[in-house]
Amino acid sequence: MKKEAKKTVIQECYEIVIQPYREVIDLAKYKANYARLEELKPKLIEEFKTKTIKELKMLIYRLGIQVQNRLKKEFYLSRIMDAFESLFLLKRPLIFTIGERQNALKKLIEGTNIHDLNNFYKSRNKSKEQRDKSQNDPQTLADFYVYISNNGKDSLNEEQNIRFKELKAQEQAYNQVINDN
Repeated sequence: MKKEAKKTVIQECYEIVIQPYREVIDLAKYKANYARLEELKPKLIEEFKTKTIKELKMLIYRLGIQVQNRLKKEFYLSRIMDAFESLFLLKRPLIFTIGERQNALKKLIEGTNIHDLNNFYKSRNKSKEQRDKSQNDPQTLADFYVYISNNGKDSLNEEQNIRFKELKAQEQAYNQVINDN
């Protein structure tokens, strides 16, 4: 029987912050996850300090953050911590004054209710349905670009290929009109 490797603090925190984006959790779990992240924060920072800039950049990429190259390690650490905490916003805006981000974040999370969670999950499900629809039956030019990037242009059937060419022609005609004016 193979022994499972112990998770690093970074791995544990990453799993905590992405959990609501991968599965449905209840309000108690959401708040417990934030409390756990806060509890692990000092250990997390220490573990980050042992990582190379290349390792930090890989984590930043996984979190979907775009940053410039050749920045100091402290900047990457700060961006990752901000990203971890921001995932608890559930795509809600955070309004704060300079120096008050932590207090505003804590207040927002403590004030999160079941309605906020349900809105987040409805929005997440709607986005997933739209992605699935565009993947299975592209209708707009954007849908076609997603479909083609995932499956290749050769995967379009004859009808889809005709529709794609029509939409591209319409876009080119529109751009020509705009550029002429």
